[in-house]
Amino acid sequence: MLGRRAFLQLSGLAAAGTCLSPFAGASATDVQVLRIRKSEIEVAPGHRFITTTYNDQFPGPLLRTTVGATVRVDVVNETDSTEQIHWQGQEVSSGLVPPRSRRRMEFTPSRAGLYLYHSAVVAAADLGAGLYSGQAGALLVEAAGAERESLVVLKGCEPFMRRTLRGCEVGYSALTVNGHLPGPLRASTGDRVLFQVLNAGATETLELQLPGHMFELTALDGNPLDAPLQVGALQLSPGERVAARVVINQPTRWVVREAGHAPTLFTGTNIGVPDEVIPIRLTRYPAARSGFNRWSMSRPTLRVDAGARYRLQIHNTSDEIIPLHLQRHRLQVHGVMKDVAVVGPQQRLEVDFVADGRGPALLHCTRQLHSDFGLRTRVDYS
Repeated sequence: MLGRRAFLQLSGLAAAGTCLSPFAGASATDVQVLRIRKSEIEVAPGHRFITTTYNDQFPGPLLRTTVGATVRVDVVNETDSTEQIHWQGQEVSSGLVPPRSRRRMEFTPSRAGLYLYHSAVVAAADLGAGLYSGQAGALLVEAAGAERESLVVLKGCEPFMRRTLRGCEVGYSALTVNGHLPGPLRASTGDRVLFQVLNAGATETLELQLPGHMFELTALDGNPLDAPLQVGALQLSPGERVAARVVINQPTRWVVREAGHAPTLFTGTNIGVPDEVIPIRLTRYPAARSGFNRWSMSRPTLRVDAGARYRLQIHNTSDEIIPLHLQRHRLQVHGVMKDVAVVGPQQRLEVDFVADGRGPALLHCTRQLHSDFGLRTRVDYS
């Protein structure tokens, strides 16, 4: 059993489509189907467990499309519980799907990149619900002439609850790479690989390394960087994505461990003058051994005007990493566009956004346990 702070050494990579099933040759008129149901998953010979999945896969099937193509998905809920799916970065509302029912969802991606789709239900102490289950997958939106990419989806399996001095926490029995326990890295010396990496987990912020190699960052959360950035490790909180090129110079293995801090990769300032500055304080109320920690945002609701620009002055008063996502909006952090803004322990961060979404949205922590116990607020349009 791997503890929350355990150090994991992983190796293995499956090219996009090897362990995840793409929508092969789907046209704009095709309707794809996602079936929510209990499935037995085998992540290694003899290592099986049961969880709720999309199409009997862990993680869910890779949905592949192109910029400007209409995506139509029929979600069939075969369970006895109401489900909800969030399509990260897409102009579509999170859709409730009642038990034993079918609901069609439709959207047209406007930006290339890798995105997460996942269950958006409040799981609380139910480790079989939400992102604790297998209900998470990758949506790959490709631009014309895009180079070949290798997909890496990280996700913990078989979560367990434990009590600590500061409250209940969640750990995992194993971490999977594209739905399998790690195996050998399938790459040859001299290969130049563009990795698309997604953290589809519920709780952990992970640091990835390839010993002896450097990563050339080209995009964060599907947003291209103005210039590539060389780093020795990738750090991803739940919901974050990274596009990075690597030149393989020797046989190597993935090294993955939980990150204890949020590095500052950029030091620039946000561009543009905000119409309003909104201070937000993030607070944890420790539960000790009595149960779950409680969280709060100092603004229970935010009201915005369509088209206006806002600057959130966020103060994280806790000793934990807080990744924040504003549904259907892009965030500007240190002058860089992202979908998830990560605020380090005891840190302050200015985050800008333009109110250009369609209707109400949720500003929330992408760590399931934090969001479920109060680290979320509604953003309403006036």
